[in-house]
Amino acid sequence: MKKLVRVIALFFIAGTANAQIDYNPKMETIKGQEIICPADNKEANTYIPPPAFIQYALKNKLRLPTKANFIVTYKGFPPAAQRAFQDAVDIWAGLLTSSVPIRVNASWEKLADGVLGSASPADYTRNFDGTQKAFTWYPMAMAEKIAQRELNGSNPDITARFGSTINWYLSNAGAPGTGQFDFTSTVLHELGHGLGFTGSLRVASNLGSWGLGSGSPFIFDQYVENGSGQQLVSTTNFLNPSAKLAQELASDNLFFNSPIAAAKNGGSKPRLYSPTTYSAGSSTFHLNSETYPAGNINSLMTPSTSSREVIKDPGPIVMNMFTEMGWKGTSLLHTRFKDTEDKVNPIVFRTKIESDTSLIAGSAKLVYSINDTSAAKRITVNLARVGNTNEYNYSLPPTANDKLIRYYFEVKDNSGRTYTNPPQAPRYLWSFNVAVDNAAPTIDDLPIDLAYDKDTTLVLADITDNIGVDTAYVEYSVNGAAQKSLGLKLTNGIYVMQFPLTDILGGNKIKYRIVAIDKSKAKNKSFSPATDFYDFSVVKINAVAARYKNDFNSSGSSDFAGSFSVTQPAGFDNPAIHSPHPYKNGVGANSEINYTYQLLTPIKLKADSAKIRFDEVVLVEPGEPGVRFGSPQFYDYVVVEGSVDGYEWFPFTDGYDSNAYKIWLDAFNSATVKDPNVPQALNSTAVGTRALLVSREIDMLRSGDFVAGETVLIRFRLFADELSTGWGWAIDNLQIQVPPPPIVTAVEPKETVELSFGPNPTPDDLLIKTTLNKPGKVMVEVVNMLGAKVLMKDFDSSTTLFNERISTKNLTNGTYILKVFTDNDQKWRRFVVAH
Repeated sequence: MKKLVRVIALFFIAGTANAQIDYNPKMETIKGQEIICPADNKEANTYIPPPAFIQYALKNKLRLPTKANFIVTYKGFPPAAQRAFQDAVDIWAGLLTSSVPIRVNASWEKLADGVLGSASPADYTRNFDGTQKAFTWYPMAMAEKIAQRELNGSNPDITARFGSTINWYLSNAGAPGTGQFDFTSTVLHELGHGLGFTGSLRVASNLGSWGLGSGSPFIFDQYVENGSGQQLVSTTNFLNPSAKLAQELASDNLFFNSPIAAAKNGGSKPRLYSPTTYSAGSSTFHLNSETYPAGNINSLMTPSTSSREVIKDPGPIVMNMFTEMGWKGTSLLHTRFKDTEDKVNPIVFRTKIESDTSLIAGSAKLVYSINDTSAAKRITVNLARVGNTNEYNYSLPPTANDKLIRYYFEVKDNSGRTYTNPPQAPRYLWSFNVAVDNAAPTIDDLPIDLAYDKDTTLVLADITDNIGVDTAYVEYSVNGAAQKSLGLKLTNGIYVMQFPLTDILGGNKIKYRIVAIDKSKAKNKSFSPATDFYDFSVVKINAVAARYKNDFNSSGSSDFAGSFSVTQPAGFDNPAIHSPHPYKNGVGANSEINYTYQLLTPIKLKADSAKIRFDEVVLVEPGEPGVRFGSPQFYDYVVVEGSVDGYEWFPFTDGYDSNAYKIWLDAFNSATVKDPNVPQALNSTAVGTRALLVSREIDMLRSGDFVAGETVLIRFRLFADELSTGWGWAIDNLQIQVPPPPIVTAVEPKETVELSFGPNPTPDDLLIKTTLNKPGKVMVEVVNMLGAKVLMKDFDSSTTLFNERISTKNLTNGTYILKVFTDNDQKWRRFVVAH
């Protein structure tokens, strides 16, 4: 099920053009997805010279002019490659203007065969001050240029990787030799993607989509249309996701509808690369290589690079596309008003206007209305410039009556563009009340699961109020005894408090709640939780161990702490670790919830046996087909994580959901019902049973976050977003660094009795025949070639002749191992599923 934010955002995108909407967004960020640049086996032997400003500087031995400051962090680069990289940086730094440093993390590493490099904006952000497209994701470097400030601190704005085994030409003089690829040209191309020549339009499982599950398009996506002029992100034209949209993305008929780029390209819209066979990582976010072949001034951002192809200029089409999206233009900045009870002082509307184009004199305006829901009484006034600064303001005299004021700013430049704040005004408007305030603060926080004795733990809360927060603090008790309240301190926009646990021993229980009071005359107060208190345990960490093993049949709950429990629900024949059944939807600021269960015994990792093995059932909301863990479209999931300090946790391997095995997905989808409280949601009422158990093995060293010899804490985590829910997670027969059972090799074990089965290969079911030593219970298991248990079934044979069928129709094609167990015998065979 799509996230609720998608439904909300679609309303804003598809709403009527005449609607008047009070704009109240929250700035957010998401991670980028890299665009791959493959090598072309052709030899181009072409040369595009650098821009005129570089040629002029070189000819006259002048220092290269720069209008943007790139800060590059190199990893593994040889000196010659760094110098060639800097040549590409110098070109972009002279073409783009930004008052904010553009930070690049670049890695020199072995990539897949045929891949020269890849890059992406490290993050995208939406709803930042100065944006001109509401609810639209911008690449971080472009957003910071528009906002005129850092939006992600000192984190990278662009990440890029380059192949260390490629036959690179690293000089800036002469020409590449036969089979060589010009490194500077490739860097120039990849930085182009990182600066914004990319978006979210994708095809996966024959469905086209955009927004990466967020409900919002990316700025590049906003301009993509087909040959008939239909905008691809318009849900009036194409549903998101849909097969029809997928057809458009593989139509060889896509264009970038940029009025600026088209006007400076003889009236022709730039043609995009959209081959009839969709190419993930290349389609849509490149220029068409047939329209702009090697040697064309606009060929830099085509999908592949040929050997001996040197391009030192992005070309006018790319630069004008960048201008359209926001790399050149006007930043109209404003800090929106909060509600106020002040009816005595004038209201001073302030804005800041920064531009690298020319503005129309006198076009800076404020448009406002007072108690006017119909928008019929809007008033437009000129903004007055404050001296020689870029500040503009207008003062509205006070009145004694209550009022709702809606407003926006606008300014026009000589290229025909109108800029507004908020974006797309007057459709979206800022608004605030001048009246007595009775609204209490809003508190969004993440409850504490557990804490370690003799340590500290943090209370973190996002507290907001329409007027402002005056005071925030934490009330708490230890084992029922009330303690002195502790204040929350505002740090980087988040309220923070440290619990002083240095004198609180393991085994104690803490209850707490957050209290916030606003700045109104009434001193409105709110609590989180709204009723009662949160509670958590202070736990004592056990001694370090080399291994841990538990089948939970007789003990186990005291070895763990968190929001799971060791229990035996119906459908299981022994106790095991279980998450809440069903688990709840996400809540709070990020509409999410995390259930955790931590092993209190640290494990010292070994180089030869750092494995976690367990049997499990996972019935949680599946993500969109084909999406990767970490994507917004990867909805609910479970994950096993490690930590060396108990605070910063890293996954041993990617999280997973009900998509991991067909039997889980089929079970989850077999019993879905609409949520009466959330019409967009489909909850699964399917219940986990022993028959759904599958074996899993996790390598604790594979991710690279941990090394042999380290001591790690281990926890199980179930993450849920705000919509569909399911039964949850069960974990049994846990083994950590326990030597594995004997490996099945090509030499089959000797058996006391014969086993036969067929047909092999099998399309739908497998008939198993054997002779037992005595009547009794028989367990049949099917294991895939990765060692994961995919099918398990018990039989009770009343005779020594065993003759039973198992269904293989839910198994994917491939090779499997059949295991047959009796009280005193075991049999192993390979077979093939071919539907």
